[in-house]
Amino acid sequence: VDTYVAVTCLLLSSTFYYNPASIGGVNQKKYLFELIANHPIWQDHTFWERAIQQQIEKEMNKHQEMSTFENEIGKAETWEAASAEERVQRLNEITFAALSSLQQEMLTYNLDKSMIKSLVKRICSTMTSFPEDFQKSMIKKIDEYV
Repeated sequence: VDTYVAVTCLLLSSTFYYNPASIGGVNQKKYLFELIANHPIWQDHTFWERAIQQQIEKEMNKHQEMSTFENEIGKAETWEAASAEERVQRLNEITFAALSSLQQEMLTYNLDKSMIKSLVKRICSTMTSFPEDFQKSMIKKIDEYV
C-alpha cells in the first residue's frame, strides 16, 4: 500500500464532491468520502501507524529544510544551532499536530475509539519527553467524539 497516496486521498476526500443533478439525479453534493469510507484500508491499524509516522517525518524534513525558525523567545535560529531541548519541543509539536489531524480522520472514518486511543498512546510513548497534557487532550477528544 502506498500510504502517502492513500493519506492524500483521505485528506482530500472531504473536499471533492460531485452533484448527481449534473447527470439527471438529485441536486445534492456527494463527497468522495462517502464513496471510499467503507474501504478496508481505513480499518487497518498498521496503515494508520505508517500514515502517522510518514506525516511526522514529512513535517520534520520540511522543518529541517527551512533555514531558520523562531525559538521560544521569538529569535530566528537555524535548526543546527537549536538546542536539544528546542529540537525535542519542535518534534513534539509536529507529532501533536500530525496525530491530532489524523486522529480526526480516524474518528470520521468510524474507527474503533479504543484502537485510536491505543495508537495515540503507542505513538506518544515512543516520543522523548512528550507532554502528558498533549496526550490527555487527544484522548479526551476521542472520548468526546460523537
